[in-house]
Amino acid sequence: MLIPIAAPTRTRQTSARSRSLGYDFALLGLKVSESRVDVIRRAASHTAARIQRVASDDESEAAQMLSDLATSTYRLLDPRRRSKSRERIQLSIFDDIDFELQKGSRAPLFDSNWNALQVAAAAG
Repeated sequence: MLIPIAAPTRTRQTSARSRSLGYDFALLGLKVSESRVDVIRRAASHTAARIQRVASDDESEAAQMLSDLATSTYRLLDPRRRSKSRERIQLSIFDDIDFELQKGSRAPLFDSNWNALQVAAAAG
């Protein structure tokens, strides 16, 4: 369930390492203690789209905001950061989508032809 919430304010002194998960929940517009993976991913996707619409004029600001979003999403999906065992368990359950994402992450960035093209370009 997405809760409409204003974007949290962030100061230069606040780092991703030192802030609590409260900032991360607020950034994604989630209620505190949300631990359903699909809900967190969907909220991250909606937030990324909103950032791209709102900050389209300032690319460096948009890049920083998207970086913060990626960090917050990672932190919320990390069961080690949760104090309640129910949340840790829920975040540790895998489904078919997780296995598909894992397969995609192991795919090479470039196909085998790309390396041959680079070698040919360097030689000639």
